[in-house]
Amino acid sequence: MTTLDENFLALGSCIAGIGILMAGLLALLFRQPNAPRWTRPEIVAMLLCVPVTATIGFGLGYTTYGLS
Repeated sequence: MTTLDENFLALGSCIAGIGILMAGLLALLFRQPNAPRWTRPEIVAMLLCVPVTATIGFGLGYTTYGLS
């Protein structure tokens, strides 16, 4: 029988994995030489990094809560 802590551990690992995947895809998007024009300003990169960082943070938080 699974406990609530094990569920938080699994959920947190999945959320953190999705956040890391999003970070990698964003890195590929901004590195591409013929990237879309809207990716040129630095403010776009900063605004897109906020939800990615939040996703990784929530995932690692759930994982830490599941481990404790």
